Amino acid sequence: MTPELGSKRLELLKEVVPRVTRLAVLWSPAAQRELRVTRAAADKLGLALKLMDVRNADDLARAFAVLEKERPDALTMLFDGLTSGYRGLVGDFAKNTSCRPSSEPESSRRPAASCPTPRTSPTASIAPPPT
Repeated sequence: MTPELGSKRLELLKEVVPRVTRLAVLWSPAAQRELRVTRAAADKLGLALKLMDVRNADDLARAFAVLEKERPDALTMLFDGLTSGYRGLVGDFAKNTSCRPSSEPESSRRPAASCPTPRTSPTASIAPPPT
């Protein structure tokens, strides 16, 4: 993916969800250039980044566990040959984790069990991306 799109992605996120302040970023070392652009955009937009290095399936499982505990307002992924293979699992995780960002009051958040999509454990079937 073109590194400059990282900046545009954050601008669109902030436009659509202005209350976002904490953003988790899944990335691998192959996306260093996009990470630099994303960091600069986050600074400009006042976003705090939680960088999560994903080099293999075990790292992805650990990242999911941290995300469930820390509940950032939003999640994005920097794409490269490795992380692109995990995009379906990351999408399923994000879709099934919570219906509302953690920045909203607890009373307005619904647990994942009451979301329209059934909750599954994406970490149960993590395998390396296809080569």
